[in-house]
Amino acid sequence: MVKKAVCILAAFVMIVGLASSLKFEVRAEGATNLHWEGNVAVWDPYEGATGYRLILYWRTWQPVFDEKVTECRFDFSEYLHPGYYYQFAVIWEKGSETGEPVSSPSIEVPGDPENINVRIQPLCNMVYWDELEGTDYYDLWVCDENGVQLDTLIHQIPGDSCEYSIADYVYRNGNRKYKVLISAYRDGAGNEFARGESEPADLSISEADYPSIVNETCNIEYAEGDSPSPGIVNIKTGGKALPLANKYVKFEVEGADAGYFEPYAFGNENYASVNEQYTRYLSVVNDPPAGEYHATLRLMYNPEGNGSSGSHWMVADTCEIILNVTAQSEEEQIPEARVTLTVPEAGSHPDPEPKVETDEAYTVNSAYWYERVSPYNKVEADGVFEPGMSYAVRIVFKAKDGYIFAPDAKFYLNGEESTSMYLGDYDKAQSMVGYEWTFVIPEEATEAPTEAPTDIPADVPSDVPATEVPTDAPDEVTAAAPTDVNTTDQSGVNTGAPDDNEPAATATPGGNGGEQKNEKAKKSGIGLGILIGVLITLAILGAALGVFFIIKRRKK
Repeated sequence: MVKKAVCILAAFVMIVGLASSLKFEVRAEGATNLHWEGNVAVWDPYEGATGYRLILYWRTWQPVFDEKVTECRFDFSEYLHPGYYYQFAVIWEKGSETGEPVSSPSIEVPGDPENINVRIQPLCNMVYWDELEGTDYYDLWVCDENGVQLDTLIHQIPGDSCEYSIADYVYRNGNRKYKVLISAYRDGAGNEFARGESEPADLSISEADYPSIVNETCNIEYAEGDSPSPGIVNIKTGGKALPLANKYVKFEVEGADAGYFEPYAFGNENYASVNEQYTRYLSVVNDPPAGEYHATLRLMYNPEGNGSSGSHWMVADTCEIILNVTAQSEEEQIPEARVTLTVPEAGSHPDPEPKVETDEAYTVNSAYWYERVSPYNKVEADGVFEPGMSYAVRIVFKAKDGYIFAPDAKFYLNGEESTSMYLGDYDKAQSMVGYEWTFVIPEEATEAPTEAPTDIPADVPSDVPATEVPTDAPDEVTAAAPTDVNTTDQSGVNTGAPDDNEPAATATPGGNGGEQKNEKAKKSGIGLGILIGVLITLAILGAALGVFFIIKRRKK
């Protein structure tokens, strides 16, 4: 029993000793001792940490800075702006482990935020402010005169924009005093560094601000088949200037005859001034037949200035449109027109004045020459036509009063018909048409070849026989007289005789000189063959004798 108790006691002592030798570590959940030293964030190192995630917050926990660092301090001077509160948070990292985020106390940066100069322009319901360098974006609040927000926040206006129309806000909230607040941001979402507010201003949108049509009616008259001139409509802006005026103003045509009219857009004026007058046009479309047509032009105005997407388009003013198309007069048709013109020659100047063969019904209105090759230069009065070049002349015919060119009228220049029209239906009445003709200037003629002389030149020696120029292929050509090598005649001309002093072989293959030359060639070939045969035989005999003496010596 005692022995058993001693064993138990010994075991207990060993366990206590082992426990006392072990060091138990209690790990903290996050970084500790976070505090500010001026604009520098500081915290105690966490044992074993390989880095820290550092976050800077601006007022309602909007992050301004979020990066990983290795040191236990960081200078936030470039991120802190006067007049604002900031906090920072630290999360330690150790391999794949991360701690809990721990936040610092708040710090208030002394001073006032940088000021933005904000102005409201009542004449156009626009807000303007001074640009601040380095701004990423602006936020804008529309408030009442006490600074209480009235409408939705206009968020993230681009940093290079320093104006904004609040006409739609005024339209929704009514005529009253307004104040505008603006904040500038950079280096991260929510990092405000400047703010400003405008003085209260009376803003309104009323009928006095609407644009109007100056003329009561828009009268358009033209003859059937002619090109109608567009109707002129004068627009006057109202008591408000219109930035990007095409977003505030547009036109509509209504009525049974509206399909014959197309109003031009108001235009993309960047700024339509107060009480300024602008001229716009109304075109006639679809070629209505003779008759009188009526419609109403409506000037539409959108106080919100939201363009085609706006929901508050209203009729600002109207104007009656009267179109009177008179019947086409009974004019005598011209079946053909003829002119004459001097066709150019190489080296000549252009003749710009065609002559009308009859002036009873038409005249020539204009004519000019041009090159039929790119870049199609016009030939001026002092220009010169080049041989081999292609040119065209364009001639415009004008019908006299009481006449009109028939749809199938033909046009002739020097009796040649042209089918190439370049000006047709000039005024939709075929009273002026133009055609062109093409000409190629002939190449300059070359001189005809001269016949070979049959007489012997005076400087040719008398002992050189004269040769006649054959008219047909000769049956046999007489050989030239032999001369010495490189000798010259009395005139100093080298006769070019062969080097072997043989007569120049100019005879035909069946001639006597040819046979002699062939015979000599054959003899030369036979002699050369015999010589080669002798040399080969001597070589074989020499080789045999050599072998014989070698064998004989070995036998000894």
